[in-house]
Amino acid sequence: MNRYQNTSLAEALDVIRNTSTAQELLSMLDERHRIFCDRGMNEVMLIRGHILASLPEKTPPAIALVYIFEELENSKHPHPVAGAAIALRNIKIPGWQGIPYLLKAVKNIQHHDDRISLGLNGGQVIVTSAMSELFATLEQYSQNEIAPFYEHLRLFQATASPLNKEMSARLELLAAMAGQAKSTTDGDCCTINFSGGYQENKVNKVTPPQSIFEDQDGQSVRFLDFFGGQPAIVAFFYTRCENPNKCAMTMTRLGFLQRQLRSRSGTCVRVAAITYDPEYDRPHRLKLYAELRGLELGED
Repeated sequence: MNRYQNTSLAEALDVIRNTSTAQELLSMLDERHRIFCDRGMNEVMLIRGHILASLPEKTPPAIALVYIFEELENSKHPHPVAGAAIALRNIKIPGWQGIPYLLKAVKNIQHHDDRISLGLNGGQVIVTSAMSELFATLEQYSQNEIAPFYEHLRLFQATASPLNKEMSARLELLAAMAGQAKSTTDGDCCTINFSGGYQENKVNKVTPPQSIFEDQDGQSVRFLDFFGGQPAIVAFFYTRCENPNKCAMTMTRLGFLQRQLRSRSGTCVRVAAITYDPEYDRPHRLKLYAELRGLELGED
């Protein structure tokens, strides 16, 4: 018998508050878990938010990030978005990995934000909002980690619906921090020993017209078919680059440039980004990395 059957929402939240281990809480995030049986969508979203916000600091990130990133990337409900932001703040991952998801969530939630209450690990209950928790998590990152997203922040300022006074000020401060760091930092990003596939490609040299690439959808693309007959812009990167002022910034700028070109009628310039690390950067990883940095994917 399902021990959660016929439990009220308050009773379900008590179960979450009394669950002390990360493993138990993570198991509850599975949409098939019995705690969600016979509940409407609003209750499901509220419960998921409380579970995420209750995850302890030592939660294994490999499993937790799947659920956290899913909510940040896709949800427009304030409870799971706020809970995911709190969970990400507790787990503490590098900026290059977390910031793109947080910025995507800020964009998604701007029209759906509201004051909510959430239970934290340890039993504390707070009154907050999804936007407030997203900015609190963004603000934990250093200037150098935020710097690659300067153009993204400025673009969001220019195109987003008006935020309240507090959130506008916090957004302005983040953008100013990113701009200051971007103008004063530099460094070498190429410290990773690339996979064997990359080394083999260096040895077995192929002239560009003969080259065949694999795109973000796993489709083969011939060099001449893509680049032949029209101007093109090409950037080189790899997703494991740890310097925030190199690959991540390059891709963010490339996305901004792509949008500028497409906004000009009659301009036909192809935009491409090629990884140095094809054995690791498989299509699904390339697609997510590009989309989170504002690149529009397609034939051009």
